[in-house]
Amino acid sequence: RSSNQRLAARPVRLRPRPVLSKMAWRSALSKHVSELRFIMCPSSSASAGVRDFLKASYVPLKEANPTFPLLVREADGVGASVLARYSFGKEKTVDVSNLSAEQVESKVEALVKGSL
Repeated sequence: RSSNQRLAARPVRLRPRPVLSKMAWRSALSKHVSELRFIMCPSSSASAGVRDFLKASYVPLKEANPTFPLLVREADGVGASVLARYSFGKEKTVDVSNLSAEQVESKVEALVKGSL
């Protein structure tokens, strides 16, 4: 048989891309991102979602990733945002002003998975 026939006879098996479950992204944080920084105003209502997210998620994130740099920066009058730093100095910033804690979590998850 010719080489084309041998190649055509073999089934092609594509490996699916690994999908992180809803909670798995938290433990995979340090594998995908080298730093995660939350920038917010400590008193503005636009940053309330980030504050609520951090109150609920900071401890579980640090427990799952104890050496991971998870930074919280507060400054009066700044808009709420999340910055993810990846390998080779690549950064992505997402505005999370006026979002709920659940919406902030989905934005952070998307940053960790690299889909934003």
